[in-house]
Amino acid sequence: MAVPNPTGARSMLRVATALASIIACLLAAMVLSALVGSSGRDPRPAAIFMAIFLVAAAFYLSRWRAHRVRELIVALLIAELFFVAAIGWFASGGLPRFDSFFFSWFIAGNRFLALPWLVGVALGTYTRRRRFASRE
Repeated sequence: MAVPNPTGARSMLRVATALASIIACLLAAMVLSALVGSSGRDPRPAAIFMAIFLVAAAFYLSRWRAHRVRELIVALLIAELFFVAAIGWFASGGLPRFDSFFFSWFIAGNRFLALPWLVGVALGTYTRRRRFASRE
């Protein structure tokens, strides 16, 4: 009989928590953008709100909740897969075609998704390590 691995289950729970926080940041940014009244077809106001929320969420998870960097990166990769699927769905109604339209949205979107998440992870990890280094 196999012995259950609580560390693996805990790691999967942390990845799920990080992924849920990415989705929550997206939804909160959309709600805040609608409340502020940014109307029209310009997604930049909601994207800026989302970037701010993502930096804060990644910082919180890596600093105070002590999520490992690899868990936060795995959550980001899963979110990136959802992002690629969304671009494919809206652009071609199914699987994405890797053409200029796809890359224009993918590169621009990652300035508001991956970059803020990685900045928050880096800041949180750096401050957590500095805190532990100052105790020694």
